This record gives sequence, C-alpha cells and structure tokens, in this order.
Amino acid sequence: MSTNASGWVGPYLLVDGRPSPLVGVEVHNSSSSTGAAIKKSLDTVHALGARTVLAPVAWDLMEPEEGGYDFSLVDALITEANSRHLKLIPLWFGTWKNAASTYVPAWVKRDPARFARSELRDGSPSTQISPFSAAARAADARAFSALMRRIREVDVAGTVVAVQVENEIGLLGDSRDRSAAAEAAFASTVPAGVIDAIRTDVAAPVHRDWVEHGRLDEGTWEVVFPQGVRTDEAFMAAAYASYTEAVAAAGRREYSLPIFVNAWLDADSPLDGPIPIAGGKLPGDYPSGGPVMTVASIWRVLAPSVDALALDAYVDDAGPHFAAFAAPNGRLLVPELRADVKGAAQLFLAIGRYRAAIAATFGADALVAGDLEFGVLLDAFTLLEAAASIIRRSPDAPLDAFMAQP
Repeated sequence: MSTNASGWVGPYLLVDGRPSPLVGVEVHNSSSSTGAAIKKSLDTVHALGARTVLAPVAWDLMEPEEGGYDFSLVDALITEANSRHLKLIPLWFGTWKNAASTYVPAWVKRDPARFARSELRDGSPSTQISPFSAAARAADARAFSALMRRIREVDVAGTVVAVQVENEIGLLGDSRDRSAAAEAAFASTVPAGVIDAIRTDVAAPVHRDWVEHGRLDEGTWEVVFPQGVRTDEAFMAAAYASYTEAVAAAGRREYSLPIFVNAWLDADSPLDGPIPIAGGKLPGDYPSGGPVMTVASIWRVLAPSVDALALDAYVDDAGPHFAAFAAPNGRLLVPELRADVKGAAQLFLAIGRYRAAIAATFGADALVAGDLEFGVLLDAFTLLEAAASIIRRSPDAPLDAFMAQP
C-alpha cells in the first residue's frame, strides 16, 4: 500500500504510524461549547468504548472579534481527548453548518454589505453567506488557517488525526444563488475544469444534459448547459468547491492534516441509476451544490486540498451510498450515523465491507448507561476496536467476521 503526504495508507488514515480505521462518536453541536461540556461529553464517549471523538469548533467562539482568537476551547478539546486516550477530529463550523451560516461570528452577521448573503428566486431574505462573497472566503480562510496553526503548535501528542472543513454545505430554498455576484458568475465562462469533470462523469445527470445540449467545450453557463436545476446544482457545486478549496488550502499550508467535507443526504434517498440522488428531491430541497454524488466530480476537480467527500448517512439502506462514495478513490468516511441499533449495524457494514476510514454515530454523548442504545453501542465499539486492531497489524486482512447488513 502506498502512503501520501497527507496521512493516508490505501483506504485508511495513518494513525500513530499505522493505517487504522477510526470508529467513534460525533458529539452534539453544543457539546464542545464550554469546558464543562467538553469534559462531560468526552467522558461519555470514553465510557462507550469509542476511541475517536468528532467535535465542533465554532468560528464565532474562536474569533469573537475580528483578528482576536480565543483558542481555549480548542486547547481543552485536545487536552481532554488526549487524557482519555481518544483521537480527535475537529469539525470546523465556519461559514456553513447544515447549509446555514449559524456559526459565523457576530461581526460577520452584522455586516451584510461586506459579507454578502445569498438571494433566492422568490425574493425571501436569506441569512446564509453567499459562496460568491470574496470577503467571507478570505475571513474564513484566515480563521481556519489560525485553527490549523494552533493545532500544530499545541498537539504534541498527535491527538488530532483529521479535520472536517465546513458542515453539510449547500443552498437551501432555491437551486442556485440569485445575488448580483452569483448572477455575474452565471453569465461568465464555465471553468475548464468543470467541463472536464462533467465530460468524464458519465453517470451524472448534468453530463447527459451537457451531451444533449451539444457537448460544448467553452462558453457561459447559460450557453454550455440547458436551463434547469441540474445546471444550477453544478454551478453551485463549482462555487462551494472553490470557496472550500481556498479555506482548506489555507489551513493545509499551516498543517497538512487530512481534510474532508461532508454531504447532507435526505432520510429517504432512493437511487437514480448507479448514483444516489440526495432525497430524490430537487436541488434546494436538499443543499444545492453540496458534495453529493451528482456533482462529486466537480468537487474533486475544484477542491484538490480536500482528501475525501464524506456522507452523513441517516438512511435505512446505507450500502449503496457507502459504495458510491467509496468508488472514486476507495476512501469512505461516514462522520454521522444514527446512535441506535440501525446505526450500530451500519458501523459494522462501513468498516467490514467498505473498509471505512471513519465511521461515527451522532449524538451518542447524550446517552446514559442503562439505555438500550448505550448497551448496543458499547458492544459495537468493543468489537469494532478489535477489528481496528487487526487492520493496524494487517491492513489487507479479511474482515468478513465484522460485516453486517443494516
């Protein structure tokens, strides 16, 4: 197996010098908002037998005043995780979290003239930062860079093993941004990389649209593609991927940890041909432009500093989604599964059949001993840590004994 500079060995992350899957818990959004909350949530993760914790780092708490950073919560996460022998994956809640700009600092929220908002077709107000805001992109990149620099400086034990940048990116309420900057971009030349990505991604719906529209290699979005929501989704994917690349690349220049982004999938995601369509709905009903399979090729081309596209899999039939996300480069990351019996079964499926690099249940830090789900997950994490120990010794070892159907 080959190792690259950012810490991968085949499908796995390199952890303490060895390839290893990471099985753990993504804690609730507020579980890393105070020192006391961090200790309480990490105590539960440890008691469950998980050895990896995924925890938010909120931009508004880290940079309450522009240029003034407060790393106390970041430091506490690293210290408390290390003291419990947990590996840590910070989740950067920067410009977007669940397709909303909830965690941007107050100084960003107060200045829509500087940090432009997206605009929707129906004219309804939007509080979401537009991916076409150069000022927001630069501010987010500076903050993420500061976070990665702080991790490099204080994490002497190697507790932090990867970082998620942003969270469930995309536009809700419309298929594309209608702000002035967005309209100008839509009327401009399609980046060559986007056309190259769509040309080769024959399974993508927008590929079929492009072919039927004449296979044009150059022109504006309105010329190269037909009007419609799939063109809008591709346009937004290019915008979000480019924005994310600027943020991820800035962070990587400070500390070259593995970086991933995660996709929002609707609860009843069916399949359309060989690739999942998020929710079976229209872009805008789910976050348009997010890193779902319909536009994954655009993300891979325009965000090369992102190592993997991950999925939050609140679905009953997770296997097809796991297969689709793992197919391009063999890397499967599932940072959010249900914290219940179904989610526990899908942990086994992800690790055993699809050799996931990361598999975690969301919100299990709210469970208490005696809960049915607590006992189920305790057993699951115990068995899966045994599987991880096998993989650390022999990454190609057969894992049939650890496979399960969801």
